Amino acid sequence: MGGYNTIFLGVQDERVRVMVSNAGYNSFLDYAASPYGGGDLAKWSLDKHIRRIRTVYNIYNNDASAIPCDFPELIAALAPPPLLTIAPKQDEIFVLPGVMKCLDAARPGL
Repeated sequence: MGGYNTIFLGVQDERVRVMVSNAGYNSFLDYAASPYGGGDLAKWSLDKHIRRIRTVYNIYNNDASAIPCDFPELIAALAPPPLLTIAPKQDEIFVLPGVMKCLDAARPGL
């Protein structure tokens, strides 16, 4: 779970000067549409992940638009410190095209 936690840390802590995310993120919209477990967003709301998705945003209808932020915006918010993303080509959970969409969406803000 370090990949997306790296992004959360970088957004929240100004002391962070460089970040490396070794897999571990995708847009919630892409995750909801992914073949992994039917793309069930409730998997993100387990206590070991992002509990607020369940407790505050109640996404049991799998509506990613109910979540107020997504990884493209979070990645764009990291600038100016650099972010290195290492994403496997065949990750079943965070598929590479979804990771690339996040990075592409964040680039205009960088």
